[in-house]
Amino acid sequence: LTGHENFVSCLAFSPDGTLLATAGHDHRIIVWNVENGEQLLTLDYPQEGATARRLQFAPDGEDLLAVDFYRLGCIYSTADGHLVHSFDATSVVFNHDGSEVYFVDPEAPQAIQSLNVDSLEAKELIETHGFGWSYCQLVHRPGGRYLAAVNGPWHEVRDPLELLIWDLQTEELLHRVPLLAGSASLTMSADERYVAVFGVSSVVRVYEVASGQKAATLMGHESRVREAAFSPDSRWLATSSMDGTVRMFHVGQDPRGNRLGTALEQVPALAFSEDGAAVRIASWCGQRLISTWDAQSGDRLQQVPAEVNADRRWPRSDFAFSPDARRL
Repeated sequence: LTGHENFVSCLAFSPDGTLLATAGHDHRIIVWNVENGEQLLTLDYPQEGATARRLQFAPDGEDLLAVDFYRLGCIYSTADGHLVHSFDATSVVFNHDGSEVYFVDPEAPQAIQSLNVDSLEAKELIETHGFGWSYCQLVHRPGGRYLAAVNGPWHEVRDPLELLIWDLQTEELLHRVPLLAGSASLTMSADERYVAVFGVSSVVRVYEVASGQKAATLMGHESRVREAAFSPDSRWLATSSMDGTVRMFHVGQDPRGNRLGTALEQVPALAFSEDGAAVRIASWCGQRLISTWDAQSGDRLQQVPAEVNADRRWPRSDFAFSPDARRL
C-alpha cells in the first residue's frame, strides 16, 4: 500500500478485518480496503505537525479513534472521513459498542471520563481516588464488561504502579492491586477472565479479573517482556522478550512455559489463530520472517520470509495482525 509521503507510525485493522487504517509522519491518516488495496479515505490531522501514535476502530467499524504524541484524541467517521470530535487525552478506548469512549484528560487526571460519540457530552465515569496519573494505560475488550488500567507515576522504573479493575455495568471499582515498578503494560483475555501485566522485567503476572487475585507468575525469559497475547480460550499466553525468545505458557499450570523461537532480534507482533491451535509471530534475525508455531507442542509449522528494505532492517513503525491472524 503506497500513499503516505513519510514513514508510517502506526496502523490498525477494523474488527471485521476489511479495513486498515495507517497514520504517517506526513500528518495524515489513510483508510484502505484490505482486499483490493484501494485508498478509501485520507484524513488530515487537526493539529499542525502532529502524528498519530495509536489508532483504534470502534467495534462496529463506523468510527476511527486516533491519539497523537501531543495528547490529542480525534474521532473520525469511516463513512465519509469527517472529524467528529477532538479532545485532550492521554489514554483512550472505545466502550463495548462504540457509542462512548473512555479517556483520561491530562488536565484532570484524577478520573476516567466517558465521552458520548453522538452527543459529544463528557462525564466523569470513575474517580481514581485522587491519584494523579502521570502514566496510564486503559484496556477494554470489545463487548466487554470490565475496564482495566495501569496507573501511577512512571518517571523511573522504581516508581510504584497499580492495577485497577472496574465493572462498567455498576460503575464500581472492583480491585486496586499494587504492582512492582515497571509493570506498565496490559493485555486482557477475550473472555475477560484474565489480565496479564508485564513491562521492563522478565516476569509476567496474570490476575483474575473477577477476583483481583493473582492467578500465575510466569517466568523463563531472561530480559524485558515486550509483547503478550492470550489464546481465544484464555488457556494459553504467548510472550516475546528482548532476550530473543518467544514462550508459550499454559496459564495456571506451567510457570516457565515452552520456548518457541530462539535468536530472534525482535518480535514486534504475535497473535493466535482463530481456533487457538497456532500462534503466529512476526520476527527478524538477519531477515524478516513470519512464522507459525503449534501452540501446544511448540513445533514450527511454517516460516515465510517477508520483504526487506534496501538496508535490510525493519523500519521503525508498527505491526498489526488482522482479527483472524491471517494477515500481517
